[in-house]
Amino acid sequence: MTRRLRCEPPRTVCWAFVAAVPDDAKVGTPFGEQSLNAYLRSRTAELLLHGVDLGTEVEVPSEALIECGTFLVKRAVRSGRGLEVIRSLSGRGTLPPAFNVY
Repeated sequence: MTRRLRCEPPRTVCWAFVAAVPDDAKVGTPFGEQSLNAYLRSRTAELLLHGVDLGTEVEVPSEALIECGTFLVKRAVRSGRGLEVIRSLSGRGTLPPAFNVY
């Protein structure tokens, strides 16, 4: 007799896991340890950016754009280039060719 196992969708399992983790949880990465919150934000930004690189026709949720933009501006600030980004985003300046925050 074959028995079907009920599996939760991966998203449900992931959300349950993240919700159960303490606020100060740390994860190890090849670049050192960071908070789970920071790690997940970086993964959201990377997923969005690589999706754009692939030229997908998927409509990007505004929440993902906000998270990605926030992540990238924070990187610019931490690297000492925040003012350049703010000036450019507000129409008060331009970024040099090939500018990036990585």
